[in-house]
Amino acid sequence: MSVQGSCHCGRVRFSVPEMPREVKSCGCSICRKLGNLTAYCHPDDFKLAPESEAALSRYSHGDRMIALCFCATCGCSTHWHALPERFADCFPEGEAPRLGFNARLLDGFDAGAVQVIVTGGREG
Repeated sequence: MSVQGSCHCGRVRFSVPEMPREVKSCGCSICRKLGNLTAYCHPDDFKLAPESEAALSRYSHGDRMIALCFCATCGCSTHWHALPERFADCFPEGEAPRLGFNARLLDGFDAGAVQVIVTGGREG
């Protein structure tokens, strides 16, 4: 059964196949400031509600490999995906493509019930 998620104002809604069992707390400069707990799925498994696309804004930084997506109204960071022109750089041959989403936005998500993996270091 899929799990639903949304930003604070509800303009960006999405679903994923299941509640994550683990999330990552990244220590890079942008993730540290956003405070996301990121879970991953195959890009085809992340279902963005059709009307949500118009509510998204995107930001790319650093090596410009991924687009960080957020609601243009309430500012919630929703997910990231590889930029099409950098897809091969993000996912070298043999590596499964993935998309990261902010697990904190899932309905019923309990951060205390999942393994939190701390990754990355301080950049900038």
